[in-house]
Amino acid sequence: QGEEAAVSAVLRGGEEHELLATVPVGAQPPGWIVLGRVLGGRSPGVRWRGEVVDPRQGGWDHFGG
Repeated sequence: QGEEAAVSAVLRGGEEHELLATVPVGAQPPGWIVLGRVLGGRSPGVRWRGEVVDPRQGGWDHFGG
């Protein structure tokens, strides 16, 4: 509940595609908040408070019926 539920919804919910975006360093529009960075050569995942969260666990399967 609370913050944990909100983070899970954003990372795994499947409908927050307009809430997260990647842009070149320093090119974010005014008012945008930088949450992290994209690193090459690593397996998919997001670090949240020091732990890797795999966004592939959950989300909406558009082709799952």
